[in-house]
Amino acid sequence: MTTQTPISSFDITDPKSGPSGGIRVAADLHRDRLEVRLSSGILAALFAFPQLGRPHFPEPSGSEGPMTVLGPEVVTVLVAGLPAESAELIRSALAGRIALVASGDPTDVVPLELGPASPVDDGVGFPLVGRPAERRLYDVALRAGTVGWEVVAPHAVYYRSSWTDFGLAHITDTHVARRIDAFRPTLRDLGLTEAAARMCNMNDQFRGFVSFANRLHAAGELDVIVATGDLIDYLHETDDDPQGLGNAGFLRDLILRSGAGPGLAGSSRSCGCPSS
Repeated sequence: MTTQTPISSFDITDPKSGPSGGIRVAADLHRDRLEVRLSSGILAALFAFPQLGRPHFPEPSGSEGPMTVLGPEVVTVLVAGLPAESAELIRSALAGRIALVASGDPTDVVPLELGPASPVDDGVGFPLVGRPAERRLYDVALRAGTVGWEVVAPHAVYYRSSWTDFGLAHITDTHVARRIDAFRPTLRDLGLTEAAARMCNMNDQFRGFVSFANRLHAAGELDVIVATGDLIDYLHETDDDPQGLGNAGFLRDLILRSGAGPGLAGSSRSCGCPSS
């Protein structure tokens, strides 16, 4: 487990604690887990949400009620050494604290609830159920304090009720790199104005693709993007932290916040289609 600062800390009621029950216990909500501190030990729920580039596509439920958005493998509760019924405390602790948030639109929130528990190794797993909208890309978010949501899994869920007819785009060899954005102004500073005008900025090409993909999605013509080949050009720049994400992180930022670059006018918008 990591040791990052919790997103939020709060108390919940443990109906099984004490002779008369109803004792308040402390809980810490982290990006990758929930911890509830019981007198008998720490009850931990581990999160394994889909990550960028590996989105989940929920199966239609066949009814108008809530559907299983994510399976029981995404919220697993370890109960080794604790009463099995302790796992139900996680349901109470996560109530109102986990949701889908539409990518690029933080006002569009779909609450998620824990579904029926099922056995997993050394504990139980809880599916997440909710009502995602048709053809909408969602992030998984956790409640940050008393207001607002913190995204912990961007571009994690995309729902379509039918896949008999859908749009797919293939993009390859994007070769994005942070240093490329400095090439054109450097050429201008050197007086090479024609070279600056003719230079092809691969980052701007990618930004333009995201803008075009969003228009196609809005028109109902695109649902999924498959990206292959050399997505980045060198892992790290010379001034990057060698332990950091480097140009992979730069590509991630382009996907999540693909706005205007040095040579491309546009608005800062996340890609509206899931990519793999």
